[in-house]
Amino acid sequence: MGKLAWLGTRTGAIFLLGCAGALNAGDGEAPSDAAAAPDQATAVPADLAAEPADLTTASDASMPCNAPINSAPAVMIQKVNGAPPTPKGGPAFLDGTYHATAATLYVPADGGAGGPTGVTLQATSMLSGTSYQYTSLQSNQAAPQYTGGTYGRNGTAITFTQTCPQMAASSFVAYDSDGQKSVTLYTAPMQLGVGVITYTRQ
Repeated sequence: MGKLAWLGTRTGAIFLLGCAGALNAGDGEAPSDAAAAPDQATAVPADLAAEPADLTTASDASMPCNAPINSAPAVMIQKVNGAPPTPKGGPAFLDGTYHATAATLYVPADGGAGGPTGVTLQATSMLSGTSYQYTSLQSNQAAPQYTGGTYGRNGTAITFTQTCPQMAASSFVAYDSDGQKSVTLYTAPMQLGVGVITYTRQ
């Protein structure tokens, strides 16, 4: 997928298919190597990618990494006190264009008040086979993030390998999929919490 981007890589600034992204969710202590501080962008992989036969979002060869045009609506990143849902895995992802439709940061009970973070995420991913291109923008970022690469699934685990604009790993480690319309990506536990982004096939 590209960018719960947040569902993305650790290079970039978006909180879930594709690969880069960073989520800035508020106050908190400095992140470990696995996540960014709340007042930094928490990089997360972009989400899904595009369907060659019926694209509602076209890729643009003039854009970095042949990333898709970001046609997704902006969604508010929410903060929730408590544990995230348990990843269930699921069927292979269908090729196509995916929009981030929900983004949540699950924080410990002492992680501060829950609710809207005041930061929005706009992310579009195109998925074809095991390849993705991803474009994302958070409202606290100065410019969009563009990434591309490959991904692999194993049980409930997922691994993203960003190859554009440079090699990088991803913070997403688990997923849910209904095999049709919906893919949800989960980051590894961070000092700030666990980022969860849902992408919906268009």
